[in-house]
Amino acid sequence: MKFRWRSVVCGCWAVLVLMSFLVAETGETIAVVVYPDQVEVEAPECLNLLFNRMTPVPVRMKNRTGTDIELEIATRSDVVGLVPVRGRVLAGSNGETEQLVLIPLMAGEWEAELILTAGDRSRTWTQRFCVLPPARLHARVHDAANRVVPARVRVIGADGRHYAPDGYGAGEFRTEGLFELLVPAGEATVSVRPADREGPARETRVDLPVNRTVFVELPLP
Repeated sequence: MKFRWRSVVCGCWAVLVLMSFLVAETGETIAVVVYPDQVEVEAPECLNLLFNRMTPVPVRMKNRTGTDIELEIATRSDVVGLVPVRGRVLAGSNGETEQLVLIPLMAGEWEAELILTAGDRSRTWTQRFCVLPPARLHARVHDAANRVVPARVRVIGADGRHYAPDGYGAGEFRTEGLFELLVPAGEATVSVRPADREGPARETRVDLPVNRTVFVELPLP
């Protein structure tokens, strides 16, 4: 198998063309398409991660080679800010993908090598990771009588990504009225709506200082 890289310069970051069927949040996904004779990659200049939290690195990989391929993340021994937990993404001939998982141990910018292996050939490129300082959001949802009530909640951090308690997917989640989240420091947006009926959401903006816990009252609309 022979790889041919096609570079597209965007600012100071060179990326390869992304196929239209790969849909993801702009700047927050590593997208890879592997063909028998070429590889196409699009990646953000610096991928945001949250300090001290087991973090899935969003990878969308499409395999069109008919053989198994593997994408591995390998941090150098001097890169103390990133610890791989699950360091490989496998894509069989049917194109199945997984996510890389890291634990960022220090805030700041770090680099890691991404290694794509297909058969006896491999290609390597460097990915920068921006590890954001954290804050903790503790929230209470209540009704007009000041009673804690269930609700559907959406939290968007200062980095523009969705955050939810462990065990929930990204996006809206259900709470019984009290929840706590580790999110990036900065301004977060919290939207709440009733859990048991349709209706508009009430949006609250919260300023979250670094390494502080902020308590927020969230009245239902």
